[in-house]
Amino acid sequence: MKNQVIIKSGVNTLNFYLTNQYGTYYMFTQAYTPGVYDYFRRGRSENEIRSFRNWNQNPRVDKTIEKLPGYIRYVMREYVMEDMEAQRSRREERRSRSSREAYREEYAEREAA
Repeated sequence: MKNQVIIKSGVNTLNFYLTNQYGTYYMFTQAYTPGVYDYFRRGRSENEIRSFRNWNQNPRVDKTIEKLPGYIRYVMREYVMEDMEAQRSRREERRSRSSREAYREEYAEREAA
């Protein structure tokens, strides 16, 4: 799953989240404006945001899109990479545990013979 920016609207606020295969991560909150809500209400992929071409039609949308790449980089660096490393370490721990158990069984068989 690719990175996607979604919003959840609160009372006079819009909360922005980054969603990908590892989970959903909070990025920032800004004041509610109809133009920004309309643009992001169904979610937008990172590629759609990077290829945005409707500049100067709505200054609020322009400013929001300008600050998104920085927030996406921050979330990827701080949260997603930590989750990936945690998954990797759990996977390696399972592998090493199973190889230790296999070694113990093999050693026990040698001792019995």
